[in-house]
Amino acid sequence: MGNPRLKGVAMFAATRVVMGKDSYYYCYSEDTRVLTRDGLKYFYELSQEDEIATLNEHGYLEYQKPIRIFCYDYDGEMVHFKNTHIDLLVTPNHRLAIINSKGDIVFVTAQEILDMTRISEMKKKRYQELYKVALQLSSGMSASEVSRELNIPVGTIEGWIYGKKPLGSMGHGSVFGGYTTKGKFKVPREFRWAGIDTKYIAIPNVRYKGHPGTILERVPTELWMKFLGWYIAEGSCFRTKNNSYVISLGCKSIEEYSDIVKKLGYKFSIVKFSAVPGVVFNSKQLYEYLKPLGSAKNKYIPKEVKELSPKYLSILLETLLKGDGSDNGKNIRYYTSSRRLAEDVAEIVMKCGYWACIAQRDKEWEVRILKKRRNSSLPKPMVEHYKGRVWCVEVPNHIILVERNGKFAWCGNSLFTTKKEYYTSKGVTGAHRKAIYWLAALLVSHAQQIKREAEGYQVPSHRMHIPPKSSPDEAPPEKLLEAVTVKLVLPPLFLSLRGYAQLLLPLLSPLCSSESSNSHCCGTSSSCSSVP
Repeated sequence: MGNPRLKGVAMFAATRVVMGKDSYYYCYSEDTRVLTRDGLKYFYELSQEDEIATLNEHGYLEYQKPIRIFCYDYDGEMVHFKNTHIDLLVTPNHRLAIINSKGDIVFVTAQEILDMTRISEMKKKRYQELYKVALQLSSGMSASEVSRELNIPVGTIEGWIYGKKPLGSMGHGSVFGGYTTKGKFKVPREFRWAGIDTKYIAIPNVRYKGHPGTILERVPTELWMKFLGWYIAEGSCFRTKNNSYVISLGCKSIEEYSDIVKKLGYKFSIVKFSAVPGVVFNSKQLYEYLKPLGSAKNKYIPKEVKELSPKYLSILLETLLKGDGSDNGKNIRYYTSSRRLAEDVAEIVMKCGYWACIAQRDKEWEVRILKKRRNSSLPKPMVEHYKGRVWCVEVPNHIILVERNGKFAWCGNSLFTTKKEYYTSKGVTGAHRKAIYWLAALLVSHAQQIKREAEGYQVPSHRMHIPPKSSPDEAPPEKLLEAVTVKLVLPPLFLSLRGYAQLLLPLLSPLCSSESSNSHCCGTSSSCSSVP
């Protein structure tokens, strides 16, 4: 039979799929899916004719065909963002959509968020050390004296003395794209869905032998949403031996459903299914429409229904919840044995203005509905090894709705570029700029410490930004600079090191001028005095 996934890749041979190692993409793990007009699909199931859910510049969900589909083999580190509402496993260079302090969406790579998180944790650790020192000094010094000693605002010292704790690891804010993101990183959830606003639904007609009975040409949309909701939740249809086409429903609200069937124009009977009363009527036309929707374990919502406006989708959702939902005032849940139906319900939940997550409970699927659709905090990034294929698409709007393990998120897409184009065009982002300034300040502080020690001045340990070393050769500054350059600076600054050398050299001048003859110098005199 062969590998079906490899067959899926071969299907793209005649389309604009991009594969191989010569390109530099921003991709998702293979178990990530993307929302399309036909529901959730894995990337390897996509074709150029699929229409993908994207977020346009006006904040509306818009379906677009992919410009390109990306796939390549990957063996290395991936960045994992996971909490109760988000689950993203992406390559380090993948672009995430982040909400800045002005409410705009900016793109930030997973590596940048990882770097800024690590820096923030280093700052938090340092702040915790100063907090302990401040509490010790406050026993014999006033708040203003402690403030001068530690070079920390007196208001902060007073807060610590009276029980206020230091800020969290992400409390200082991060600079991205010229904007400041205060507090935790936020990913967008809020979007609008226009949909089709039609007062009537056309029901396809069928051929009859003999008297056709009641024929529906078009039905009021609101009435049809109520009927369809009850049928998906509680109904079934079957054909008898004498060619009768039966629509039956064991219903929790027999009066409401009887009223709906009466308004549709059908004659019905009320019968008992076990101990539950139900409504039964005959219609070949509705049988032909409802039969393809499947039975209990594989039911789904028709594609054309999901295209309707929130006005009508909310009626459908309300009816579905009456049949198979629960609401205890805090949590709203929808239960079904059909995975496809759970995914469809989650889609219409989000189109109605809420948010949804899907979870499997034994043999049942549960859709958790969040009424307040606020922008979600991005969880702390974790690094894990990944070996396999990674996938993505490129769409004109550059933001797509993805799903992994039942959790949805708006996230960035790939841009077609080679590795050479990536390094020469990426430039310097705000995250790397802040990291460079901060680490350069550490180097200057270290240089000042060396100069003071050479002059016989002992720097108090709580005033040092970098802990003193027992030996000058233990960790020379050039090794620190090399580590900073290789791990943080080199990839995005491949052709911009000249400019950053001009920034760093004046800051490092105390190091070179005071200790040019010992191992603390950052290089030869020629490399320190001129820019290559």
